[in-house]
Amino acid sequence: MQQRGPGALLVEIQPFLVITDKDYLLCDTGLGFRNNDGILQLHQNLIDNGINPLEITKVLMSHLHKDHAGGVSTKDPVTGERTLSFPHATYYVNGREMQYAIEQDGKSYLADEVGLLPQRDNVQFIDNNGTIDGYIHYEFTGGHCPYHQCS
Repeated sequence: MQQRGPGALLVEIQPFLVITDKDYLLCDTGLGFRNNDGILQLHQNLIDNGINPLEITKVLMSHLHKDHAGGVSTKDPVTGERTLSFPHATYYVNGREMQYAIEQDGKSYLADEVGLLPQRDNVQFIDNNGTIDGYIHYEFTGGHCPYHQCS
């Protein structure tokens, strides 16, 4: 169980998995907590439902607040190296949100967790409104945070 300070309330997003004929789409990645065995809880939830985390083909990020993006990457407990939690997936992230997350590192954003996104070949930065692979539509909403988007 994750430790919280006095008076703190744990509120987190529950990532959604959408399975289509073409893809296993993960919408956001949650807080990135690990279970008692050290396994990323999101990975364990997938495994418990018969899905290998390596089967995830697309990760659609609405924004990069830590409760939605804490599971974007994971740090190896031995080497300290940070890697993407879903290495076979293509991540879709609003490009302006990425820059904003780095600039606003702190309370809502954790640059350490999302900072490797621009360094990876399997990350696509998107903006405004558009379509991915002809069937996934995304829209820039800017409501919850300046560069929020919906897919």
